[in-house]
Formats: sequence, C-alpha cells, structure tokens
Amino acid sequence: MMTKYIANAFSLSMIPQSAAILAVTSPTMEEVKAFLQGEVVSAVGHAATAEIIKELTGVPVPVNRVPITLNPGDEVLVFQLLKRLEEGKVLSREEIKALPVAWRKVKVSF
Repeated sequence: MMTKYIANAFSLSMIPQSAAILAVTSPTMEEVKAFLQGEVVSAVGHAATAEIIKELTGVPVPVNRVPITLNPGDEVLVFQLLKRLEEGKVLSREEIKALPVAWRKVKVSF
C-alpha cells in the first residue's frame, strides 16, 4: 500500500535499502493541492513551516517531527527551502516567507 507524506526536508536515510530509484518532479501549485487531498502523513517538523504550507495551500498540516521510512511506491511532497541555513538556525514564519522555496515530489521505486 502506497503512503503519501508531506515533509520539509528529504534525506537518503529515508530509504531503507541501499539501491533505489527516485523520481523527482516539481509539481505545480494545483498538483500540490491535489496531492494534499485525502490521507497524507505529515513529517513537517517546524510550526512556522506548517503555517506557511497551510497559507499557501489552504490545507492544515500538523507539526509532526517523525522519521520516515519509504517503501516502494511511497511519495513525499517536500516543501524545500532553496537556501542553506546556518547550523542550528530555526526560522520564524517571516524569515521563511522571505526565502526562495520550491515544491518537490519524490516517488521511490526499488
């Protein structure tokens, strides 16, 4: 069974096997909103990020700082900051809004 996740980061440690095929796309805002319909597991670990995602999509996203283990067919919608932060930096809502961001959808196959 495929699981859909929303996250504010993606890491190769989410993949339990040593070999995988990742399909990464840049969805439109309409595709983002469609993805968020139905059952989606949140792995968004920061309240300010969750607030901005809700503001952009109209869909509430709970803060849920949990690890993800991806299985074949799983998809992760990633709200990605396009700037590397200084170590230990936690951004406010206003700081996030001032940064360039992108949506990426990652689908995993083994």
